[in-house]
Amino acid sequence: MEGKMFIIGLALGAMGGALLAINSNKVRTMIKNGQDEVMRKAEQMCKEQLDNKQSKSEKKD
Repeated sequence: MEGKMFIIGLALGAMGGALLAINSNKVRTMIKNGQDEVMRKAEQMCKEQLDNKQSKSEKKD
């Protein structure tokens, strides 16, 4: 739950920053790259958590 809230807060903060810097191409590009990186890391973190849960359930069986 904490991880999800962190990701949501991070995404909302990134969108807010993008709205503040909407007139600057450099800043928009930087924000977009940052968002992409955050999303990759979030997906990786979620995948690792799922893998950990699956491996724990397999060990119990």
